[in-house]
Amino acid sequence: MREFVTAAKDTFEAEEKVATTFLHDDTEVTFYEPSVGKQAVMLGFGRGTTTLESASTFIALFFSMMDAKTRRYFEDRLMDDDDPFDLKSDGGIFDLWEALVEEWGGKATSPPSASSSPQRKTGRASTATTRAKARTS
Repeated sequence: MREFVTAAKDTFEAEEKVATTFLHDDTEVTFYEPSVGKQAVMLGFGRGTTTLESASTFIALFFSMMDAKTRRYFEDRLMDDDDPFDLKSDGGIFDLWEALVEEWGGKATSPPSASSSPQRKTGRASTATTRAKARTS
C-alpha cells in the first residue's frame, strides 16, 4: 500500500497574508486571501452535501477570511431582523464573494468610462498627391 506524508511547513518563513480592504455601506471591511485548500473547498461547496451543510461550510469559510472587526460587522448585520443585508441581496454575501474571487484571481474589473478617448494618430500624415486612375474603354 502506498503511503503519503504531508510535508512540514517551513517555520522560518512567515506567511504574509494578502489583505483586501474595501467599503461596504460606508464601513471599511477587510478580507484575507484564503489558502488554496480553502479555495478548493469553497469552489466545490454544494457537491455531495445537503443544502444546509453547503451553506454552513460556505459561511464558515467565508467568515474565516475576515478580520475580527469585519466578522463582527457582518454577524451583527445578519442577525438584525430589520437589516436588508443577506446572502443574495445587492451588496450581500454572494456579491462580496464574487468581488473577492475576481480580486484574488487577478480579474478585477473596473467599470468602463462613459466616453472613450479619441484615437491618436500614429505616424506622419501623407504629403503625396493622389494619382489619377487609369481609364479603360
